[in-house]
Amino acid sequence: MKKLFSLATVILVVFLTSTYSFSENFPKNDPLPDGVIYKGVNKEQWKTISKIGDPLNCQQKLYNFQQINDYKVIGPENCIENKNCIQDALSKNKYVKLKEGKYKIFSTINVFEKVLIGENNKVDIDAESVSTAIKVNNGIVAYLNVNNSRDIGFDIKFDSLVYRSIATNTGVTNPFTKKGHGFSIVDYKLDRSRTKDELKNGKGFSFNSCLISLVSSGGYNESGSSNSTKRGGNADGFQIKYGAASVTLIDTHAHHNSDDGYDFWKAGKKSDEPVISLFYSSANFNGKFNGDGNGFKFGSSNKYQKDRGKDWGTRMIYGSAACGNKMNGFDRNKSPVKIISIGNQSKKNKKNNFEKVKNKKIKDDNNLLKCSMF
Repeated sequence: MKKLFSLATVILVVFLTSTYSFSENFPKNDPLPDGVIYKGVNKEQWKTISKIGDPLNCQQKLYNFQQINDYKVIGPENCIENKNCIQDALSKNKYVKLKEGKYKIFSTINVFEKVLIGENNKVDIDAESVSTAIKVNNGIVAYLNVNNSRDIGFDIKFDSLVYRSIATNTGVTNPFTKKGHGFSIVDYKLDRSRTKDELKNGKGFSFNSCLISLVSSGGYNESGSSNSTKRGGNADGFQIKYGAASVTLIDTHAHHNSDDGYDFWKAGKKSDEPVISLFYSSANFNGKFNGDGNGFKFGSSNKYQKDRGKDWGTRMIYGSAACGNKMNGFDRNKSPVKIISIGNQSKKNKKNNFEKVKNKKIKDDNNLLKCSMF
């Protein structure tokens, strides 16, 4: 009996110690750069996120990233004669930092099991010459501004963290782009390798990625695979689609994209937990030309889900805002999935503010986003 009590005491002490230690691991919320619309994430917000649910441990992932300090530093001067300067640095070093300045890339930057950051949030990457600017897989990307990618700004695969980065004018300069997405989490190749039966039964992909303090704006596609997708009908700020699951977005913002701010068409997998979670995010003034222009589009109806699966899993959105969009602010789009909407605001959207989405109001959080902030 004495041994049993002693063992229980040890377990309790270890649990309390680990809990206390974790609670102290709040990421730094550095001052915001000039001109950005992301807000940063403070301690109170992290506490709220933890209460509601942080299954991907985004708080700890961000904290751990902020402890890295032994970067290989390169600058624009290293890239004058070497067009592949960034990728070459990543091939030889695990952690790479870009000095302030402008960089023009001619091939996709692949961040695989590496870390790539910009200095002082003042690194601009001209991606007009490439289809996809940055692919990150089991890696970390932070403090980068990507402009004018032909199709996709940031293509995010598995187990990744993308932090304080911006994608602007994706697809704008290329008349042949069919996409125009700022941030994309979908794997078309892997998706097609799944059988129809697997997708219909909710066997989606666990991307396990954290997207924190991001902005996607000005996306546009001129070309398209159908009349409904061309002339802006496909360019979403954030697309998380086709079986993508286990994704958390915190302090992310999509504005002035030609289609939707966020589109979760056919995303998800069978799960008792939310497969897509959003906190303190916004979708404003989306929709132009032929684009739908919903703020948050949560999925699609079953009748459109015969070829490559269907919507699966709960979508949860907290403390966010949808304002001034061409269509709906929060749009179910006939998706059969469960949508948990708490403390959100939706105003001045041209059709409906909450289209078949029930929103629970709360008053005890001073960090809730409001349309008046944008």
